[in-house]
Amino acid sequence: MKKFYFSLVALLVACAANAWTVNFTNPDGWDQVAVWAWNDDENCTGGEWPGMLMTQSGDVWTYTGEGEPTKVIFNNNGNGNQSNDLKFVDGATYDMKGVVGQVIVYDKIYVPVAEYNYPTCYIYAWEPSIFGNPGTEMTKTSVNGTEYWVAEVNSDNLPAKVAGWLLHDGSWGNKDENLPSVTFQKDYVYNVDGTSAPLNGTNGIDAIEDASDIAPVYYNLQGVRVAEPANGLYIVVRGDKVAKEIVK
Repeated sequence: MKKFYFSLVALLVACAANAWTVNFTNPDGWDQVAVWAWNDDENCTGGEWPGMLMTQSGDVWTYTGEGEPTKVIFNNNGNGNQSNDLKFVDGATYDMKGVVGQVIVYDKIYVPVAEYNYPTCYIYAWEPSIFGNPGTEMTKTSVNGTEYWVAEVNSDNLPAKVAGWLLHDGSWGNKDENLPSVTFQKDYVYNVDGTSAPLNGTNGIDAIEDASDIAPVYYNLQGVRVAEPANGLYIVVRGDKVAKEIVK
């Protein structure tokens, strides 16, 4: 009997060790929220899209599951909207971009405006879904006389080899559909025929902007933004540059 008791306790401890919880702020006010969590070997939310429904608790939606996920997506119960593929953090509270209060570093990818010459441009990709649904709205910029559409991507998601991608106008009109599989990388230019190259023919942007001219944004070591930093060590963000600095 004693041996059975200890075996049962060990089993319960093992199950508890694999339990996890995530929370979601639901910033777009969806009526229902589902969570899809997985790792390279298994899905941890039932195995069928859109995953498991979350429960509203005050201002957040919450779900507790089992397994060891490494990625997570939040969606409106399969009705067409979802977050990007996000890095899983047990116990964290997320918005559409990632963990609330955590410093997110964004990288940029480029598409020539000549490849998609419409007033607005969204980029969408699948397997993995690094731009969310309906995608990420791109903005225009000019580099050395050439106009580009630019998308900002959470640096945790790059590089990413996607099964396919497309461009559309934000309402799924004017689509360039089922473009070839590519590997999205920081500061690369992508054409609709599937070819790509580093911006300016280098391994990155050739000093489009001097980070020293950008106003710094300060965060404490817990990732919470600080408006007026006192003396101490902070995470400092200037554009897409992140560093730890001592404020005196």
